Amino acid sequence: MFVPNPYRPGAGETPTYLAGRDKTLEEGAKILTTISYGYPARSEIFYGLRGVGKTVLLNRLMDMSVELGVVSESIEIENKSKSFQSELALKAYKLMAQLSRTKQLESYMTRAFGILKAFSLKYSNDGFTMEISVDPVQGIANTGNISNDISELFLALGSVAKHQKKGVAIFIDEMQIMRAADMEALFVAVHRVNQKGYPLVLFGAGLPKIIKIAGKVKSYAERLFLFKKIDSLDKEAAKLALTKPAEELGVSYTSDAIDEVLRITE
Repeated sequence: MFVPNPYRPGAGETPTYLAGRDKTLEEGAKILTTISYGYPARSEIFYGLRGVGKTVLLNRLMDMSVELGVVSESIEIENKSKSFQSELALKAYKLMAQLSRTKQLESYMTRAFGILKAFSLKYSNDGFTMEISVDPVQGIANTGNISNDISELFLALGSVAKHQKKGVAIFIDEMQIMRAADMEALFVAVHRVNQKGYPLVLFGAGLPKIIKIAGKVKSYAERLFLFKKIDSLDKEAAKLALTKPAEELGVSYTSDAIDEVLRITE
C-alpha cells in the first residue's frame, strides 16, 4: 500500500507538524496582537544557521497576522544588485491599498499615497508604474537620501495605520544579504516609527552574522530589535517532529529507530 511522505524537507516549506517553536510563536503572536489594536510594539529578528526553520517561522507569523487582521507583506532579499527600494515601494503600495479599503480616502490617506508615489518615481527602476491617482508629494520621500526617504515612507504608512487603528507587519527574509546602506535606512525608519508610536513592526530573519552586521550598521540595533536565536530542536521536540506526521498516516517508530534517526540527522 502506498503511503505518502509526510515530511517536507524543502527550503522554507512549512512542516505538517511544527515542533518546538511554541514559545517563539507565542512571543510573535503577542507582538502582532499588540499592533492589531493600533499600539506600537518592538520588532523582532530571527537568526540561525540554514535549515533550522527561520523562514518557516516568518511564514507562520504572517499567517497569524492575517488571522489577527494585521496588514502584512513579505520581502525576500535575493541579491544585492536587486533594488530594495523598488521592492519596498511595491510592498508599501500593497499595504496602503489594503488599509485604504477600511475607510474612504481622507486627507492623511491622500498624503500618504502622494509620498509613496514620489518615493516610487524616485526609486523604482524595474519598469513598474503604480496607478496612484494623487499627485506626488515632492521633497519628502524623494530627496535621494535613502535613510530619510524610507523613514518618511514608513512614517506615512504608520500614520495611516494608526488612524485606521490597524497594525502593519513587514516580513523580510535573508537580511544578511542586504546592502549596508539599505539596512541602515531600514533601521532608521523602524526607529522613527517607534518614536512616533505607530503600530508598524518588522519581522526579519538572517544567518547568525546578521547580529554583527546590524551592530556595525547601527549601534542601537540591539535595543531596536528583539534578536531571537533559532537553533536545532532539542531531543523531545525532534522526536515529535519525526513521529507526529507519521501518526497521521497510522505509522509508528520503535524507540531504537527514533534514536537512530536523531543520531544521523543531529
